[in-house]
Amino acid sequence: MDAPQAVILERNRMVSRRIVRLLTCAGFEVVAPEDPDQLLPAVTPRTALLCADGFDLDLVLAALRQHAQLK
Repeated sequence: MDAPQAVILERNRMVSRRIVRLLTCAGFEVVAPEDPDQLLPAVTPRTALLCADGFDLDLVLAALRQHAQLK
């Protein structure tokens, strides 16, 4: 069985690395695009979790509209 995918949009690299480590330990395959424009293409039907800052709400809402399985 494949691990669920998590997509993280965090501009602070140190914080991003910590979140990636945490979610990897929780069993997720983590994708962490560095550019907000890469967020929507990174979300796939396998993506179960999407993490982003509040000021990226427009991108998160667009991803939620396209992929109903996201949390």
